[in-house]
Amino acid sequence: MKNNYINFIENIQRGNFVLPYCKKCKKNIWPPSDNCRLCLGTLSLEDCNNKNGKILEIFVSKMMNNNNNNDNTLMILVDINEIILLGSLSVDQEKQAKASLKGNLVRIKKCGFIDNKIFYEFQFLNKFN
Repeated sequence: MKNNYINFIENIQRGNFVLPYCKKCKKNIWPPSDNCRLCLGTLSLEDCNNKNGKILEIFVSKMMNNNNNNDNTLMILVDINEIILLGSLSVDQEKQAKASLKGNLVRIKKCGFIDNKIFYEFQFLNKFN
């Protein structure tokens, strides 16, 4: 039987975001492991592709996306059920100028590996604050 870390990596490779979950504590556990760090109970993997996250922080540095248009890719910190992830968010410059992006809800649009490093790409769920 594979451990949760290996299952986590294999799911990310397929573009599926999962997290170990403790049924007893009712919490996702990070980093991925086989036992809960709170109660030492056995964990199961939970599909988290549709879980909402909240933008905690936006990094000032920007990277141009592959489309060479007026959209910018921002690096953001997102809280998904007390799990903090670093990922990217594409935002057109007009929306970016009009909005405070912190606090907005996002969801994982895509995840996987680039150059042997995990990446997370997010998309907005709601209108800007």
